[in-house]
Amino acid sequence: MWQSQPNSTLISAPSTEPLTLAEAKLFLRVDTTAENALITGMIVAARQFVETYTRRSLVTQTWDCKYQGFMDTRRPLYVPHAPLQSVTSITYLDEDGDAQTLDSSYYSVRTFSGPTAGRGYVELNDDIALPSLYTDALYPVTMRVVCGYGAAAAVPDGLKAALYLMLGDLYEQRQETMTSVSSKTQTTMERLMSPYRSEEHTSELQSH
Repeated sequence: MWQSQPNSTLISAPSTEPLTLAEAKLFLRVDTTAENALITGMIVAARQFVETYTRRSLVTQTWDCKYQGFMDTRRPLYVPHAPLQSVTSITYLDEDGDAQTLDSSYYSVRTFSGPTAGRGYVELNDDIALPSLYTDALYPVTMRVVCGYGAAAAVPDGLKAALYLMLGDLYEQRQETMTSVSSKTQTTMERLMSPYRSEEHTSELQSH
C-alpha cells in the first residue's frame, strides 16, 4: 500500500535545456536570429510536454513533494519525479506547527530497475516512532528531491527525438493557433516516449 499522490512544487528549474538553441535551429533549418526568442520558448514548451507525458525530469531539477502525513511505516512515500538522484531532506510540521527535520537514519531511499528504472520511494524504518503532526496543515510532510538524468548529454536519445518532433510541429504551426500536435507526430512521439512513461504509480509499485 502506497501514499496518495503528493503535491509537488518546483524549487529549482533546470539550469539548461536538453536542446540548445543552435541544435534546434539546425534541426529547423533556421539561419537567422529573428526567431531566437520564439524558438527558445518552443524548446521549453517541448521539454515540459515530454516531462508531463513521461512523468520524468530530463535535466537536473529540484522539487518539493508534499504529503498528507507519514501514515505508518508500511506505507512508503512515493517520489513522483524520476529519475531520482537524491533525497535532500524530509521535513514536517510537528503537533505545535513547528518545522522539524526527520533524521536520515529513520528512512531508506529506494529506486527501481527494469521498466521503472529511476523511479523511487522512501521507506520508513519499522522500528521508529512516527512523530505527531500538525493537524491544521493539509500537507504537513515535505520531501525535497533532486531528479533528472543530469546534464543534457545524458538525456536518452528516444526522449531527445521526441523533443525534436514536438519542436518541429510547434515551429511548423507557429502562425496558427495550435491546440495539439499532428496525429502522425503524436503517434511517433508516443512510440518514442512509451518506454519511459509510467502510468499511475500505484499499478507499477503494488507488486513491491
